[in-house]
Parts: sequence; C-alpha cells; structure tokens
Amino acid sequence: MDVSIVLLNWNGAEDTIACLHPLLDWRAVRPFLIVVDNASEGDDVAQIRQALPGALLIPNETNEGFSGGSNRGMEVALAQGDAPILLLNNDAVIEETAVLRLIQTLDENPQIGMVVPQLFDEQGELVAVGGKNPAFHIQTRVQSFLDDAPVQIVETISGTAVLIQPAMLRQVGLLDERFFFSTEMADLSLRAKQHGFVCAVDRRAQASHTI
Repeated sequence: MDVSIVLLNWNGAEDTIACLHPLLDWRAVRPFLIVVDNASEGDDVAQIRQALPGALLIPNETNEGFSGGSNRGMEVALAQGDAPILLLNNDAVIEETAVLRLIQTLDENPQIGMVVPQLFDEQGELVAVGGKNPAFHIQTRVQSFLDDAPVQIVETISGTAVLIQPAMLRQVGLLDERFFFSTEMADLSLRAKQHGFVCAVDRRAQASHTI
C-alpha cells in the first residue's frame, strides 16, 4: 500500500532523520517521503538531503508555520495521485503496522476523512488523540472520551500523526494558513464535518510522541 508522508522540519534535522530513517525499511507500506524545511537556520537541508536521499525535500525560503509548511507538502502529495497522506511530527514515532491499520480504516470507511492512532508519551501515558471539544488539540495532556469501539468518531483530532483521505482535501481544501501554528486542525476538522466527513481515532493503532 502506498502512503505519502509529509513531515515539517524547522531546525530539527537530527529528529527528522531519526523519525524517517526507519521508514525506509517498511515493506507492506510503501512511503513517499516529503520533507518540508521551514527556513531552518544552519545546514538542516544539507543534513536531511544526505541522510535521506530518496526523500523529496522542499526548502521554504521563509517560515510558513505549520499550516503553510504542511500545505506545501500536501500539495505535492495530492499531485502524485490518490495515496493517503500522513502528516507526521518529527518527534513522533509510528510503526508500519499502525500506518497499515490506519490505511485499512480509511479504505473500509469512506466517510472518515481523517484518522489518528492512540498517542502515548514517553512514559507510556495516553495523551492527545481526539475529542469532542473544538479546543481539544491545544490541551496537550487531555485524554479523549473513548468508548470500547475500536474506531471512535470524534469532532477534532491532533495533528501529531494523522492519516488524511485525499478525496476529503480536494473537497474541503488544505489547512487555513491564517493559522500559523495551533487551531488549524480544529478548523480543518470543522470544515470536514461541514462537507459530510468525520474524524476518527483507531484504538488498534498506536504512536508515541515526545511532549
């Protein structure tokens, strides 16, 4: 299965390389790596290009924030075709099996526009995954209100590791670049709902995030 992985780098080449390098060994999932460098200082671009020669590297001339930087990567991903798009923070860790599970969830549920795994911190505690509160995404350690269903529909999700259906983006549009950082995922979640899509958490998939 193909997936486009969009990762934003800003003065974090070491983390970006550590995050993406293990993905080169994936077999069931074929990742197309898109790294957007948000006008980092120093030699981040050179480091990433040397360590990840197979990745598509987009060096922004200015820092476009999370929304703008992510959009530059998603524009490229959408131009490649219909593979789902994984937005991934460079301080997050997700295994191939989790991504495969998320892809299958989108395939089985076309009404789901975005799906995230359960997210744990470095101590193994559940952190931000999804919730009912539109302001949820900025409450880093608030746990979501999940029942026992493996796939839980929520109103808003975290952007730490989120798999997005390209068909949704083509209808709804990309992230609103008026939001430089924060609130952009809540806004996209709301617009997705207005177009008939839902957001979900798949509890069978897990990822970790350094808080």
